[in-house]
Parts: sequence; structure tokens; C-alpha cells
Amino acid sequence: MAYDRADWSQHYLDDRGFRPLRDSERDLITRYAPAPDGGRALELGCGTGEARGPTGPMNPGVAG
Repeated sequence: MAYDRADWSQHYLDDRGFRPLRDSERDLITRYAPAPDGGRALELGCGTGEARGPTGPMNPGVAG
């Protein structure tokens, strides 16, 4: 099922959650997509912004 903008809006309005990232997924993000030293990173995954978590503590310039 594909979600469009209205579907996502309703999903959040209904307070429906999403599965949290697993440790293995966090490890992959940290290993293969770290924020550059002294740089910034932009998380484009959308949703809850949880994917920025593993890189955010390493670099306060991460925006999600």
C-alpha cells in the first residue's frame, strides 16, 4: 500500500506509531552513513526522524 500526503497526515492524527529502529539498523546507519566530522547531515527518510538518532549525538549539525 502506498501512502500519499493525506494518508500520512491521517496516520499521525490517529496516533499510530511506527516500529522503532532495531540495534542492527542503528549500527548500519552509524557505520555507513555517519555525519561528516565538522559537517552536517540531512535525514531524508521522513517519518518520525528516528534515523537521525544514531548520527545526531556525533554531530549537532544533523537536521531531520
